Order: sequence, then C-alpha cells, then structure tokens
Amino acid sequence: MSEIDRLYSYKSLFLARRIISQAQILELLEISTATFKRDLTKLRDRLNLPIIYDRGLRGYRLEKNSSPKDLSGLLFSKDELFVFSAIQFILTQFDPNLFNSKLKPLNAKIEFLMNDIGINEADIMSRIKFLHSRKRKLNYDIFESLVKATLNRRKVSINYVGSDNSISNERVVSPQQIVYYKDNWYLDAWCHFRNDVRTFSIDAINMCIPQEEASIELNISEIQKIFRIDYGIFIGKEKQWAKIRFNTKNISWIVREEWHSDQKSYFDNNGWFFLEIPFSDTREILSEILKFGNNATIIEPEELRSSHINILKKSLDNY
Repeated sequence: MSEIDRLYSYKSLFLARRIISQAQILELLEISTATFKRDLTKLRDRLNLPIIYDRGLRGYRLEKNSSPKDLSGLLFSKDELFVFSAIQFILTQFDPNLFNSKLKPLNAKIEFLMNDIGINEADIMSRIKFLHSRKRKLNYDIFESLVKATLNRRKVSINYVGSDNSISNERVVSPQQIVYYKDNWYLDAWCHFRNDVRTFSIDAINMCIPQEEASIELNISEIQKIFRIDYGIFIGKEKQWAKIRFNTKNISWIVREEWHSDQKSYFDNNGWFFLEIPFSDTREILSEILKFGNNATIIEPEELRSSHINILKKSLDNY
C-alpha cells in the first residue's frame, strides 16, 4: 500500500469507529509502530487532522468539536490530486496574483501529498497552457474588495472611468455578481444613481470603499436582466435579432462557434451560412462582426446594418 493510500485509509477507520486502538490500527493497515508514528505526525502537523489519544478509552479519536466528515476534504486519492492540482493551476492562470495568496495553504497540502507519491507538480502544469488575448491590468485590492462585498451583500462606493471618456465618476452600487468574460472581469451591480442595473469593467474602477449598509437584492425581473439573455457583456433595454451571413469558404470554423445559447444557424441553397443571435446593445456585436472583414455581412436589422456600413466607411477614410 502506497503512503498516500495508507493516509487516505485513516479516513475510513475514523469514519467507521469512534475510538480505535493503536494495535487495531497496526493490524488493519499492516504497518509497524514506527510507520504509525510517522503517519500520525503527518496527519496532525501537515494535514491538520485533530487526532488525539484518549487515555480513558485507551485509543485514538478525533477531538470532540470535530467530525469524521472533516477528513473528506483533507485527504485525496491520486486521481483527486491530479484534478485539484489542475483546478488550482487554472485558477491562478486567470491572473497569477489574483488568487495566489488565498490558495497557498491548499497548494502546500496538495504539493506535500503529490511529492509523497512521486508526482512532480511542474510536469502536470507543463501540460496545460493559457494564452490570453487583450487582457487588461487589474487592481487586485479593488478586485478582492468587490468580491467580498458581493458575497457579503454590502454596498460599495466606487470611482471609475467610463469607456467613452476620461472623466471619473463616483457611484454607490449594490453588487450582484462578478463576471469573467473574454479574459477580463466585470461587476454587475444596481447603480443607486441611475436606479438601474449597470455593468462596470473592474479594471476601470480606481477606488472601492465598502459600506456597512446592506446591498439591494434585485427582484426576479431585474435578475433576469443580469443573466444576459442577449449577446455580449453590455446590458440593454430592447432585445433585437441580428441576422448575419458568413462566407464559410474562408472561415469554416464559424460553423462550430456558439455566440449565444439561443442562436439559430443554417445554410441556404447557395451555400451561405447564416447566424441569427439576440442582442440589445450594438457595441460589442458590431465589434465582433468587424473582425471577420469581408467574410461577414449584416442582413438585418437595418439599423445595425447601417451602423456597420458607417463604421466601414469611416475606417476607409482613415486611409
């Protein structure tokens, strides 16, 4: 039996019995007294398992304030270690400084267990690669304050710079949810100045002061707004449907892309690929369509089509 499997077996012993003697442990796990003492040190000091020796009952048990179920989150099988290690690495890749300090205690336990069974964490990490695109710099203190306020249901006072100008704005908002979208972080919140739901790019927030006052809980209709039934990060008022025609000879992968869960897609008799998606704000959907150049044509609505044409004309005027 490997050491990690043996350490994991202690979980089963303490789940099955309230008290267990040293002799029983040695017999059941087929180990020596010296091995048991080494295991006991690791279980207590390295994995923080509250195992004590009860002189009255002449056996080992967990402290009264703990439960055998507490063991379930502290010892992992080999496959579980692979998964937890990968998940932890993925979290840090959102931004190396974002979750790193909070994950250090867990990482130390996982690394200790992995080393015991001869697994090199660096080998696992070398098999997973993240390539970020147009990622904006984040203030980690502000991000952490917003996460805490969102989870603790507290209002925050923020100062931010809007995307269309360099003027700083101050707002008191009730955070509703943190959103990770296309390599960047956003805050969905109720704005007490606008009396409406707003989305704030967290990298544009340069000040965040938590408030003692509880945040506003949105009703069902407002929450549905935040859940984004339309395309993109921006929240708008009226839902419309965009119909776009693509030339799949040059961009064959577009057939495999999902822009929205409710999208409709099909080929016409001439082989053109059509995509219909709901939207309520033109900014992001136009930005996405422009990336395809002459391989994408907006068919409807006319307002979106005209905006696309005007942007293309202004772009040409630059040359």
